[in-house]
Amino acid sequence: MLRGETLSQVQQEVEIDADEDVLSAVGMSWWVVLVLGIISIVAGGIFLIWPGKTIVVVAVFFGVWLIVTGIIQLVQGFNNELDTGSRVLAVIVGIISILLGILCFRGGIANGVYILSLFIGFSFLFRGIWQLITGIQAKGMSGRGLIIFAGILGIIAGIIVLTVPLGSLVTLALIAGIWLIILGFIEVFWSFKIKSALNG
Repeated sequence: MLRGETLSQVQQEVEIDADEDVLSAVGMSWWVVLVLGIISIVAGGIFLIWPGKTIVVVAVFFGVWLIVTGIIQLVQGFNNELDTGSRVLAVIVGIISILLGILCFRGGIANGVYILSLFIGFSFLFRGIWQLITGIQAKGMSGRGLIIFAGILGIIAGIIVLTVPLGSLVTLALIAGIWLIILGFIEVFWSFKIKSALNG
């Protein structure tokens, strides 16, 4: 009986290790960053094309972006090439993004631009902090300067959204759209830098 339990525990540990290897491989893949960039560009483009849409629509679009990018962020937390601090921070930021994304779907958010601006501001700020810290700690990583630049931009965008009174949904959508597009292009460019480094 004890032998059977031990064998079962070993099998579980092997399965866990295999799962972690898969997640680590995905987290290190250049295409993950590419997908993240494309999603950001598309979301930003939608915001700029239709800046006058209702707050409910803006909340839904941003909620989807937060949830998808939050999941990707969680996966990047298993990237063995990152140090422990960056991995833990990636998981924390991923969880926060998913929670904020879920809250964006709640009907109460339609009560005002202020609540949505808080969600957008905090998501930009947290993501920017993660990118900045990751870039600073990842010495020798391809495209390190880009990720640091994206982190600084994210922190600035988050502070602007959180501190500047945004009474207009159009203004909020334009700021969010511009930042998402810039971030998206940086991530797309960074993904090809990573691919080039891996192939080299």
